[in-house]
Amino acid sequence: MSEDLHQHAAAEDEGARQRAVHACRPASDNPWHAPLHDALFVQPYPVFMFADKAMPGASLWGGTRLWTKAFREAGLSRGQRVVMALEASPAFVMVVASALWEGLSLFVVPPREAVQGAALLEALDARVLVCERGGDLGVMCGDERAVSPDGDSRPPESGLTPGDCSGIERLDEAGAISFRRFAARTPDAADIGSAWMTMRSAVLMNTSERIARAMAYRRATVISALPWHHPMGFFCDMMAALLGEGQVIRDPSGGRDAVSIARCALDWNAEHVSMFARQAAAIAEMDGGAEFLRLLGGGAIGGGPVGDDLAAVLAGSRLRAAMDEFDDAAGMGLGAAGDWGAAVRSRLARGHEIADVDASASADTQELRPVRDVA
Repeated sequence: MSEDLHQHAAAEDEGARQRAVHACRPASDNPWHAPLHDALFVQPYPVFMFADKAMPGASLWGGTRLWTKAFREAGLSRGQRVVMALEASPAFVMVVASALWEGLSLFVVPPREAVQGAALLEALDARVLVCERGGDLGVMCGDERAVSPDGDSRPPESGLTPGDCSGIERLDEAGAISFRRFAARTPDAADIGSAWMTMRSAVLMNTSERIARAMAYRRATVISALPWHHPMGFFCDMMAALLGEGQVIRDPSGGRDAVSIARCALDWNAEHVSMFARQAAAIAEMDGGAEFLRLLGGGAIGGGPVGDDLAAVLAGSRLRAAMDEFDDAAGMGLGAAGDWGAAVRSRLARGHEIADVDASASADTQELRPVRDVA
């Protein structure tokens, strides 16, 4: 069979599979059901790859169903609040998808804040906290029990009570379609009950779909070097790949080592990397680093100021500015590829706490070979 016939047959098989997926869509008034179903149900992509596991869309769908079951067993209903304190992982994706599927109001916090479980639940008037407990994942409830995805019940944590809103503006409207479903900690938050950036459901969906279209990750290899509890990592890494059929490779250092980010991208021949500005600056200072950034097929840079030297490098690239538009009306904005003028740089997304990027390395790993041109 000729190559053209092979491609035609593959296209027909893909078309038939997508028609079958669409035919199985659930009837629902939740606007997230259709995109999540289409993205994950019996799908080979997206793929999220970590050091110890790789999870394709179909496997993520199965895990999402288990988390949905756990949330229901915990007595959660539409509009109620869930706090998530997880590292970037397959579980992170599943919990987000399950919360959106159930119409819950999701709060994403750095994993280290899980130790403040009782205070988080009380300050945010939340029902449950999803976090690691003794190496296992679980749902910590504020009323009677904790339920894990495998149905294992545990005694309640001492002092976990729903509490009141502690003066915080309500971020959800139970039973309403437009309740705010996502909130991410700002870096200058004085305490766990203040200074949240919020998005209502419609803005969250619009931002997710818009960034997924702009990133164009379909079947492309993406290096994830951002914390997913930060809006940049949430949208540019996780959601863009989830809705855009990307193949995500998690950087082994979690974005803390600039050499590791670049080496991971080179080893996987990756086309896309999104970074904080200081991560990009550390790479640009390496031998071959500027060419590495210019030859990437795409990604976003933000989370801090971009100096003139770095801007000059990025101006010749396909990388976009992640701009500070985290509000109810606009969501998160992306600049045009290669546009690093003063107006764009003044609107870069605010940074988030992360261990200092380590630009130092031994002589045999400091020099980078350029990636292939993916144009």
